[in-house]
Amino acid sequence: MLLLAVELEILNEVTAPDRDKVMLEAAKAFRDRSRCLMTLGRLEAAEGNRKRAEQVEQEARKLAEKPAPPMVENGQIELTNRWTQPVTVLIDGVPHRLEVGEKKLITKPAGPFRYELPATGQSSNGRVEAGKTFGVQIR
Repeated sequence: MLLLAVELEILNEVTAPDRDKVMLEAAKAFRDRSRCLMTLGRLEAAEGNRKRAEQVEQEARKLAEKPAPPMVENGQIELTNRWTQPVTVLIDGVPHRLEVGEKKLITKPAGPFRYELPATGQSSNGRVEAGKTFGVQIR
């Protein structure tokens, strides 16, 4: 039972799949222990375990009711250097060097981003859509 209590404490620290099922199993163990203690005449300890079982069970039900967090889907940014010299493009401040004629794919979470050409001072904003490719051509 002590080990089960430690596992529950650890579960409180992390988000784990099927956490609610583990907690329901723990609640059952607390209820079983409560019945054993009741049989032994240790009423106060039995009551404590029964209350803990109810508490853990309630927490498990709340977890089971919460919807799963939405998955962050990725898209891509395709950089193409059509200029006559190598260039560096900043994507959200991260430099990406491209040789003449080189293409580079960058995976990015769906959403807005900023791209800049430090050599010219040009900058713009773009938006990556999940499962799609946003093209940036340097000419």
